[in-house]
Parts: sequence; C-alpha cells; structure tokens
Amino acid sequence: MARTPYISIILPVYNGEEYISETIESVLGQTYGDFELLIIDDGSTDRTATILASYALKDYRIKIISQSNAGVSAARNAGLDVARGEYITFIDADDAIASEFLSRCVSECNGYDIVATDFTRDKAKLNHLSYKSSDVDPIKYLESVLYQRVSSPAVCGKLFRKQLFSDIRFWPYRYEDLEIFPKLVLKSEQIRLLRENLYYYRDNSNSFINSVSLNRFDTLKATESILNLCTAQHNAALNKAARCRWLSASFNAFCISLGSSEFVPFREKSWTNIKKYRKSVFFDINSPVKIKLGIAVSVFGPRTLAFLNRIFKISS
Repeated sequence: MARTPYISIILPVYNGEEYISETIESVLGQTYGDFELLIIDDGSTDRTATILASYALKDYRIKIISQSNAGVSAARNAGLDVARGEYITFIDADDAIASEFLSRCVSECNGYDIVATDFTRDKAKLNHLSYKSSDVDPIKYLESVLYQRVSSPAVCGKLFRKQLFSDIRFWPYRYEDLEIFPKLVLKSEQIRLLRENLYYYRDNSNSFINSVSLNRFDTLKATESILNLCTAQHNAALNKAARCRWLSASFNAFCISLGSSEFVPFREKSWTNIKKYRKSVFFDINSPVKIKLGIAVSVFGPRTLAFLNRIFKISS
C-alpha cells in the first residue's frame, strides 16, 4: 500500500467574511483527507473570526491561529512555523481548490520537491482532469516563469516539500510570492508539472494587485532580488531571464507611477532600469514581444512611453 504523506494547508485571511466559507468548503471537500488546515486570522475586524470558530468546531483538522494584523507574509510564516506536514500548500482567502487538488498532487509528488498545477479564473473549469504531467528541470522551469511563459510565481496551487522552507521565509514586503518562488525552485532537485486546472483564482476588484499604492512598487525590490539571486548562480541563460523579468517590472512600475506625484522617485528608478537593460533584453530572443514593444517605444523617451501606455497598455 502506497504511503500517504501528511499535508499542511496554510490559509491566511484578513477581513475575508465574503468568501472565506467558500474557500474552507473547497478544502473540506477534498477527496484526500490526510491534512491539517492552518488558518491564520491576521487581525480581522469583520465577522471572519466568528466564521472560523464555527468551522473549527466542525472539523478537527482545522486549526486557527490569531495574530495582530501584520500582513500576508507574516501570516504565512506563522503557519510555516507550526506546520506538521511533510508537504506544504497555500491557498488565498478568496480562492478555491478543486476537490481533486490534493489527491492529484499527492499521486505525483513521490520524489519531487514541487508539484505545480495550473490555475483558472473560471470556476466551472475546476476538476477538468487531463492526467497530463511531466518532469521539468528546475533551472529551465525558472527561466520559463521569469519569461512569463508558463505557470506563475504564485505559491498557491502548488505542493512544496516542507524541507524547502527550512531556511526560507516570506519577506516583509509585497510581491512576496514573486520574491520567494525562485529561491524555492533553485533549492529543488525535481519538479513535476500537472497541466490541469486545479486552483481557482478569483478576480477580486478589491485585491492588492488591482489597487494603486506605494506597496505596488515592491515589485522593483522583488525583481532586483531575483536578479541578484540568479546572478549568483553563474548561469547566463537564467541571468537573461531574470533581467527580462526585472525590466518587465520596471515598465509596470513606471506606468503605475504616472498617476501621482508621490510616485516620482519610483518613476525615476524605473526609467533608470529601463535605459540600463533595454538593449540587452531587446536582443534576447526569448524576451516576450510585449516587452520588446515597450522597449521600442521607450527609445523615444519617457513622455512617449507614458502617452502610448495610456492608449495601448504597454506595461506588463
């Protein structure tokens, strides 16, 4: 009889009363039952705590951790600190997982450090199992992620061997997934890809990524961190991919900064990055066409880039 690993599911939530029940139900509806659900209430001020307490009474696998509001990174780290599973997975409080998510990941995880699934924005497409899976070299996989060709750097929708987090934690800024994911990949020896929609990502108009704030410019810190990490690998191809991702983030930050004079320092930093790396990224055959379009426009100066972005949404 095959051994069944114990899984820790980490779910941070802050004022999630609108969707948290649906998210928890998707976890409790798993066809694979050997798991613990660690829910970190990050200082919610709505009905979230009451909802969580009612679920904890119904299922012994649910464990509630309450803390003062400290952000998603601190909440996930709190879950990692107490997780007992051999494998770790993450879910956001307004998303959901297919009923076969854990069973499919577990069926493929033997000997692998990461099992990555596809996600969908259409809930009706969950549980459409194709049973298509493949091995991927960690370096090649990270290159593809940085070129934004496959998957995403989100930690949700993936199963991680807990040992990967032995000396790694989420940093105290935003774009926490983008910053930590390359570290986890580079620490891995074997990765398995499942070409199946097993994670439902909800497009939430109130989410961080759909807002404009100073924290949005943490993307510059995250991609610079990635570039430094990849440079240390002494791998030319990986370094090119990291440079492309940093330039993509710089275009994005530049265009976000156009909305307020408060963001001028980030606009200047982004423009400096664009000028520094646009030539090398443009002549990189693996760079996405959209990035090359942005580079071509940037040659005419920041005002032209700003003007055309308003029309064509050049930023990535």
